[in-house]
Amino acid sequence: MPAQRQYCASQHAYSNMIVLDKAMAVLTSMQGQIENMQGTVKELAEKIEAIQNSEAEVFAPNSQVAEQSELFPKEIEKSNK
Repeated sequence: MPAQRQYCASQHAYSNMIVLDKAMAVLTSMQGQIENMQGTVKELAEKIEAIQNSEAEVFAPNSQVAEQSELFPKEIEKSNK
């Protein structure tokens, strides 16, 4: 019966290798998805920061922003007609 034991052991080892290959494929896929999500999170964080900065300029503008910004109305020149 040693041949039967060797056969069973090799079948179990082969089965385990198939499971490990599938697990590695899943992990590799998840790693790619995580990298994509990290890129998306970084982009969203940059957009949020830009929005927060623009809101800060609207609600608490400094003189340079007030002079250059299109958000603030400029004086209309009066014509003498």
